[in-house]
Amino acid sequence: MNASKKQPTKSKVSTPAKTRKGAERKKQILDVCIDILVNKDASQLTMRNIASELDLHLSNVQYYFPTRDDIIKALVEYIAQFYTQEVDDLLESAPSEPLPRFFIMIDYLLEDIRNPRTRRLFLQLWGLLGTLETDGDKILNRMYLVDIANISRVVAELNPLLTKGVLQQRATLIAAIMEGMMLMYEDADTELEEGKESIEMVLRKQALRIALDP
Repeated sequence: MNASKKQPTKSKVSTPAKTRKGAERKKQILDVCIDILVNKDASQLTMRNIASELDLHLSNVQYYFPTRDDIIKALVEYIAQFYTQEVDDLLESAPSEPLPRFFIMIDYLLEDIRNPRTRRLFLQLWGLLGTLETDGDKILNRMYLVDIANISRVVAELNPLLTKGVLQQRATLIAAIMEGMMLMYEDADTELEEGKESIEMVLRKQALRIALDP
């Protein structure tokens, strides 16, 4: 997730000014959290530091998020929403043919894991979820279910005969490969002989093979 991007939101419903202001303030707080995780580290994600970054009183932050755990949980949902919106926009402008749509999705994921800011953010976020008093693993799982659902969309178009359960498996496998590569991407080609395919090309082929397997 490129933390420098403006997080997109879409709504066709008129929002009362007070509610809109509250939503904007929450967004500001969560964007600052992302900046802290990307540019500093998880130990700096405190209520006081967040308030300081926004030049707010601590009570102003606590009004929206009473505890640090509340911020972490909201941050996970915010990031999941961001990726869903990104995929919606990506596929809306993509060709109608299943194969190019599939590769547009895969290339988007590859570009994202190649981004050092994305890797930094998720490494910090994984650690934060381990500090939650309860349900850190469940919250992480819910976030990746969003990722899996997004991948399922293009796999289902490419291989429409897959049952619901098998489709879930295939999308999960592709998601797991991508997330694993987030940790190992930088060194994957360091010993690669001249003329051999890059890790990106191999990943694209393997993802397609997983998607098309009967």
